[in-house]
Amino acid sequence: MRYSKLILALFIGIFAVSAVFAQERLTEEQALNKFKEYEQCITENRPIVNGLKAEVDQLQAEVDQLLARKSELNRQIAELTRTPDYVTYIVKEGDCLWWIAKRQYQPRGERWYLWKMIYDDNKTVIGPNPDLILPKQQFKLNQDPTVWERYRSQVRGGR
Repeated sequence: MRYSKLILALFIGIFAVSAVFAQERLTEEQALNKFKEYEQCITENRPIVNGLKAEVDQLQAEVDQLLARKSELNRQIAELTRTPDYVTYIVKEGDCLWWIAKRQYQPRGERWYLWKMIYDDNKTVIGPNPDLILPKQQFKLNQDPTVWERYRSQVRGGR
């Protein structure tokens, strides 16, 4: 029973394929007429296709610009969110933020303005008064020159 269904299905499939091939046999004249129809269709649709290609090119240019902008924004995000490098400094008797900045940042003495950065980075340790620091307090000293530049420009802007 099972084999008879399989044989019947094969027979129907072969019959269907042969019927399709029998219908698709074209004379040379019919084939040339079909070819001319296709050429005419291509000719009629060429302006539409060319317009669509131009639109695709324009959209691709916009995508390229957006990808470049995305890349730039990702770079800026990475720069703004990267963890700054810090070193630890332990306050000694007689220290003040100004002297710590002057001694710890190279070239020595020229980066006194970074006392404000030290205070901003360590407010939780220092408290509300930047003049009141205590021996043995541990401060994080930022080692990122781009941050230093921001503080330097604030000092210059304040003058």
